[in-house]
Amino acid sequence: MPNVEPHSACPKCTSSAYLVEKLLLIAAHGPGEINEGGHWPYQLAADECEPAVLREGVLRQFVDGLYCTKCGVGFVPAAYRLSSAPGSSPVV
Repeated sequence: MPNVEPHSACPKCTSSAYLVEKLLLIAAHGPGEINEGGHWPYQLAADECEPAVLREGVLRQFVDGLYCTKCGVGFVPAAYRLSSAPGSSPVV
């Protein structure tokens, strides 16, 4: 897994004490029609992540992220997102 930002914190409880690294499944591409492969506006998609953090081919939607064991929230660190991507939205 790429180095996780030392200042990453859970977007819900704002603590970093309960974070563990976790492989997360995210949407394939940005918001659009849900039944056409899009996702909800608050979710992150592979095409909104830096290419360097994505896997190749069909594994593209699996991203190394973080999971808060206290809150049950998975998220992608801000450094992994393109500047035009939404804020630190949890991926649940």
